[in-house]
Amino acid sequence: GVVYGALLALILYNLFVLFSLRDLSYLFYVAYMGSTGLFLWCNRGFAFEYFWPESPWWNDHAPFVLVGLAVASGVQFARSFLNTGLYVGMMDKLLVALLFGALGITCLTFLELRLAARLTDWVGLLQVPLLLGTGIACWRRGSRPARYYLLAWAGLLTSVAFYALKHLGWQALPALPPPHPLCQRRQGG
Repeated sequence: GVVYGALLALILYNLFVLFSLRDLSYLFYVAYMGSTGLFLWCNRGFAFEYFWPESPWWNDHAPFVLVGLAVASGVQFARSFLNTGLYVGMMDKLLVALLFGALGITCLTFLELRLAARLTDWVGLLQVPLLLGTGIACWRRGSRPARYYLLAWAGLLTSVAFYALKHLGWQALPALPPPHPLCQRRQGG
């Protein structure tokens, strides 16, 4: 409960900052936190229990839609916050490709769930070196916000990598908690 409460407080705070500063980076950050938070709720079974108990079909699809949205909004946040078009033009193009790939997988979820489920882990894993590499490249080219970005996102992206690797069959950390039983059918698919 504390994690979800802290996440909700961060979302509300960043919405306030968004409306105060009118900086679109905060919109992408709020979208990232919201989709990540809902994904965590899905993975623990809370979203099915509280938000859509009458829709097992959506419960099977929602985690993959939310991961796609999280990757897309996280990439767009990095592009906006780091001003990648100015500092690292070629990496910016790769980020745009990843953004559209994530959105494509989100759409694919409604057509071919099994394929989307496999691709979701790979896109989640691919974002890690690309976002960290972009942050490092921007920092080396003199971007002051890149230092803060790297400090804040390095741990988060490392945990994303371990989570994706676990779902790809490589047990990196034995202590990762198992998903809620309501999600077992989704992960077996």
